[in-house]
Amino acid sequence: FEIYQLINPANKNLFGIAIHCENETDADKNYENLQNWWRILQNISPLEKKNISFRDHVICLASIQVNENFLPITNTEKILLNQNQSVSLLKNLIRSCKIAKEKNLIPIIDVGSFILARANDTYVIFPLVIISRLKQENHEYLCTNKSIVKVVYQLASGIQIEGDLSELKSRDITPAHKWNREINENLSNFLKTVLIKKDNKD
Repeated sequence: FEIYQLINPANKNLFGIAIHCENETDADKNYENLQNWWRILQNISPLEKKNISFRDHVICLASIQVNENFLPITNTEKILLNQNQSVSLLKNLIRSCKIAKEKNLIPIIDVGSFILARANDTYVIFPLVIISRLKQENHEYLCTNKSIVKVVYQLASGIQIEGDLSELKSRDITPAHKWNREINENLSNFLKTVLIKKDNKD
């Protein structure tokens, strides 16, 4: 999957998605599944879709529009969330993952697979990419506690987490409140505890 913002001076809420598939049938099925997921998310409107043959596979190109009430943020490195925004975003991600689980879906929660957007003083994440939970080979992408907290930690601290989440040690994670005075110590310690915890169930 590849997600990119479409250049349109009159509308900054347009995005394109490229889905690499085995064949036309696979491309149509993937797009249908994504459409259903976007409807569940709300605030995401599918616009156009086209399949293109490329070498030994098919690329499904789709365009979407984010609700005009939201301002998409394309450069997340400049974002530093405060306490309330961090807690709100954490709840937003947990809610999305719970909804996906009920539908036997796995949302991919990682930079490059979602759109971060702002409405007034609140930030939300739209995880655009989902895969089936019923396929065993997809379980390595399960929406884990660490994958959710990683995103919130990075946006609250401004620090990127590199490497395998399962290998994180206490020394690898500086408490978010050390980098951002608008994050209280309790939330900061919670984020760190989840990130270094051995148990990582979804």
